[in-house]
Amino acid sequence: MSISVVYIARGRDAGLASAKRFFDGYKEKPPGCENRLCLVTKGWDGVPGLSDVKTLASELGACIVDLPDDGYDWGAYMRIAPNLSGEWLCLLNSHSCPLVPGWLSMLQSIAIEHPMVGACGATGSWGTWYFRSPFLERQFSSLMLYPARVGRALIDHIRRIGEVTPFPNPHLRSNGIFIKRKLFLEFCIQNSVPRNKRDSHLLESGKNGLSNFLFAKGYGIKVVGANGASYDPEFWMDSKTFRVPTQSNLLILDNQTRAYELANHDRKRRLEYASWGEIFTPKSR
Repeated sequence: MSISVVYIARGRDAGLASAKRFFDGYKEKPPGCENRLCLVTKGWDGVPGLSDVKTLASELGACIVDLPDDGYDWGAYMRIAPNLSGEWLCLLNSHSCPLVPGWLSMLQSIAIEHPMVGACGATGSWGTWYFRSPFLERQFSSLMLYPARVGRALIDHIRRIGEVTPFPNPHLRSNGIFIKRKLFLEFCIQNSVPRNKRDSHLLESGKNGLSNFLFAKGYGIKVVGANGASYDPEFWMDSKTFRVPTQSNLLILDNQTRAYELANHDRKRRLEYASWGEIFTPKSR
């Protein structure tokens, strides 16, 4: 089984620190199976550190591809995939960082063991852009404190009817997706490189996004934890991988899992509700 690992090093919003974190993680937490690492660089104009990033990649024998700074992470995945030769792709975004040795081997094992799983990943969510505001829940402060935010959420809901799936909307997140390249190329043919952040979100979690594309073809999706076990969507809340207290079973770190770790009690509760429709963190006293 040949695997191409695609890591995007974006200068803006991520920079040298994120790239160093990834390469340190790749070396200190070895993938556990053979692969070809491909570094995609974008958005480094005026941002120092690109030569350092390329040196780190070269030390690991990675191929290096420079792409325009548009299309977000999904655009980079879609542009690079046709030029790779691996049977499988592991797609990692700018903030991704492996947390345990053998992380790639764990993803590979689940893909082999479950041939009708179209893709597996490090994290997944049930969240959606559909109007499902946590500010309407009685656990939170009075609705009167949030009229503008609720209003914006309602407007977004109306604008996006037909593009998004109502909650629950299980989908894999783009911080670590393992998928057959042929299958991903089929998805790319049906979609365009995103023009804005909204398009990028829809490729991840929209009605025509990657996970729903796989469902329509009869495939399933799974999250893989640091313990090597796989989880179907109905068990993602119990997998301890994303936006649940401790996230102790997380396989690959990213900026969203880090943001949850650093959030205060109220913020954690909002993030939990947005992803799962449930709240796990107790109210602060």
